Amino acid sequence: PFKSLKIGFSDYESLLLSFVFVSIGSTILGVVVGLASAFVLKRGNLSDSPGKEQAVLLMFAYISYLVAREVNMSPVMSLFVTGATMSHYSFYNLSRMSQIATASSFHSIATVAETFVFVFLGVSVFSVLFA
Repeated sequence: PFKSLKIGFSDYESLLLSFVFVSIGSTILGVVVGLASAFVLKRGNLSDSPGKEQAVLLMFAYISYLVAREVNMSPVMSLFVTGATMSHYSFYNLSRMSQIATASSFHSIATVAETFVFVFLGVSVFSVLFA
């Protein structure tokens, strides 16, 4: 069924251009959203409320994901770049108490997510072996 499929140079060119466009667009979007969060945390008067500061971090990360998804970019790449930008710029605009709370909260979330991944992989292996 695949013998009649002809792939020409223009298909490879289109694929490469699409990859470059999505990669650069997702990176730019992630940097812009990360810098916007740093600006809001620096100029906003949120230092008296650590919960609001954490909510701003989560909100901007989610905004990055949603916007990238809506404009057909890579949401995962955009979220990754947003996180890297936020860790470099936004984290230091948090109050000291918010820095500690955010670091411990994200560490806990990461541990739970990692546990779920390993449990799922373990269950999947045994379901394949004993099915």
